[in-house]
Amino acid sequence: MIDVGQHRLDQMRDLLGEFSSVSCEMASVLDSHRVDDSVALNLRMESGAIGSLGWHRFSRAFTSPLMLYGTKATLGCSAFVTGPFQSAPVSVYLDEAPESVLPPEMLAWTRPAKWWGGFEAGWVDLWPPGRNTFQEQFRSFLRTVSTGGPPVADGGDGFNAVEIVQAAYRSFRLRQSIDLPLEDPAHEPPPEW
Repeated sequence: MIDVGQHRLDQMRDLLGEFSSVSCEMASVLDSHRVDDSVALNLRMESGAIGSLGWHRFSRAFTSPLMLYGTKATLGCSAFVTGPFQSAPVSVYLDEAPESVLPPEMLAWTRPAKWWGGFEAGWVDLWPPGRNTFQEQFRSFLRTVSTGGPPVADGGDGFNAVEIVQAAYRSFRLRQSIDLPLEDPAHEPPPEW
């Protein structure tokens, strides 16, 4: 939870807003590590959106897919460029032709499904420009220190992410859904395996 899970939680908050409740199941599959290496979360967002997150820290072929199901499109993305269920870093299912709904900068990231034809409705693969996000993190930090401007993510963001993990641990221990923000912010230790 506290390792790779944090990144998914941050991503969900950035895309969909704050969490309103969390329900968690977890296990320690590998005895050698004695940590929560397999986790499944059911989530409710303040917006009313619901979803689930799952990850398995030490699986043989670590993948990190994300699927968002909306009223106008379905979006799939992965931390890895390709995998068994995805052919591009980002794929979006559209009911309309891509040129009528995608912004021009995103349209430039597309490749037609058929090299001899144009774009069609359905699954559209997007290949955004590659970036080294670690370099961007350091540049952002140095810019904040040198200019005194606001950071991209602050202590409040970190607190909120840790609070979600605390709620997940509490949910697992009590076997119930936990509302956020936590009324009792007392430290909830991770399970002992």
